Amino acid sequence: MLATISAITILAIIVALALATLAGRNGPVPASIPLPGVASVLPLMAIAIFLLLVGLVSNTLKTHLVQIAPMLLALALYWRFPRLGVLAATPLYLFWLAVMAAIWLFLLGIARFVSGTFSPAEIVLTVLIALAALGGLAYGMKLIGGIPVGARAGVVIGFGALQCIALIVSYLPVVTG
Repeated sequence: MLATISAITILAIIVALALATLAGRNGPVPASIPLPGVASVLPLMAIAIFLLLVGLVSNTLKTHLVQIAPMLLALALYWRFPRLGVLAATPLYLFWLAVMAAIWLFLLGIARFVSGTFSPAEIVLTVLIALAALGGLAYGMKLIGGIPVGARAGVVIGFGALQCIALIVSYLPVVTG
């Protein structure tokens, strides 16, 4: 389980770093790139809500409350520094997209690195989470120009690591017990 979480996190960080690097160059933000509006973090809010719904239908709400902590931090960052908040969401979108893909691979009998039982409601929520993640990635990449590459890397690595830690902590007995 830990190896799977680590692999998903590393993959999310690498892809997020690549996307963040390709999204723009150093220097001032061109006037054509608007300041990110609230719509830029709506997909992140949606994923948090969908994960809480998973917690409600699976009776694992405490686990899912811990798992959304990095999202809440990214949203808080957004309110103070919108471009950094949108950037912080990038590894989170990728992380949850990869987790949803792993669940689907398990459900289809293709891979067994994820296990469990999933109700129809949980399966529908995996689709919604993946769609929100894809939407957030597509929309957000247009809005992070003007952030220095070093800051991009730090935010992406930091939030990817936070999501990994949150997932690991969410399964500890102190949370699940």
